Amino acid sequence: MKESPKKNKIVTGLIVSATLVLAAVAVFTALRLYNLRKESVSLKAPESEPLAWDCSSYTFKVEQTGTVTVENKSSRNETPQQAKVYINNNLVATLSVPSLASGASATIGTVSIPDGSFSWRVVGTVDCQNSGSYTVTPTTIPTGTPTTIPTETPTTIPTGTPTTIPTEPPTEPNITPCQILEFNLANETATLTPTITSTVTPTSSPSVTPTTPAGQTPTPTRSIPEAPVCTDAVPPAPSITSAVSIGGNSVKVTWIKVTPATSYTILYGTKKSTYPYSVFDTGNTDNYTINGISNGCFVIKAVNGCMPGPQSPEVCSGGGVSAGSGALPSAGVSTYTVSFVAISFIAIIFAFLLAL
Repeated sequence: MKESPKKNKIVTGLIVSATLVLAAVAVFTALRLYNLRKESVSLKAPESEPLAWDCSSYTFKVEQTGTVTVENKSSRNETPQQAKVYINNNLVATLSVPSLASGASATIGTVSIPDGSFSWRVVGTVDCQNSGSYTVTPTTIPTGTPTTIPTETPTTIPTGTPTTIPTEPPTEPNITPCQILEFNLANETATLTPTITSTVTPTSSPSVTPTTPAGQTPTPTRSIPEAPVCTDAVPPAPSITSAVSIGGNSVKVTWIKVTPATSYTILYGTKKSTYPYSVFDTGNTDNYTINGISNGCFVIKAVNGCMPGPQSPEVCSGGGVSAGSGALPSAGVSTYTVSFVAISFIAIIFAFLLAL
């Protein structure tokens, strides 16, 4: 049965109309892509700064008594983390840091401190660190003026036997000289020389006791230890192998580990060669995920104990160009677009041939 000419014309018209629509879409796409060749394309800059912590307003402190505190002076609330406490470059405790509202502070624990001077450092496991030291100054103990107590002068008390003085001989005229001589011999006695014995009692002089001025308490003298010196070897610079955006607001940074190294520090920002944010202690690992940023530029340093090393070359996420840093290569026209336009024109020609 032969089809009617009217039906054939309707089918032909539908084919021609569909082909014209497809051709129009293809031409519009080709023109748009051609115009894009003349425009530079760059990564979309974030509408606000990444939600990294402001370490100038979020601070740790170790008191001289060993009390560890944290204070949030920033304009936003901060999430919880862990804090590693070092005394004289030795790790003595890992404390839990609660989430802090803007303007709040908290005591997160107490650590043992040595006698005398010491240095301290608190490192947040997510962000921020602070350090300081205390020096004990010895107090001079005043000496007293000794008081001299004079000794007594002994008094000599002579002892002795009195000399017997003979009586006078008789002087009567009828006594002869011989009788006087006999009398003198009979009454003559030896003259005794007194013996003086002096007894001296020694007086002990008390020892001098230093006198402390009123209102002052003697302070024991403390020796001042020398300042701590880091003798750990300097680690070499590591190499970042990738910085890839994962999810909508995180970047995973991967690097090659070096020896010797105990941890790594990441410095980063949203512009080339500008690093206002940091992660001070990633641990001894080869990757770390930073939250609060979708694209950026990163450098990394290895740390061996207390000795940091040089930083690595800069690597940026999002094709190696930081947000807003300049134009990327031109878009060009894909093979798929050229093929689509060619097929559309062939379809138009075929439709016209059917209509004849």
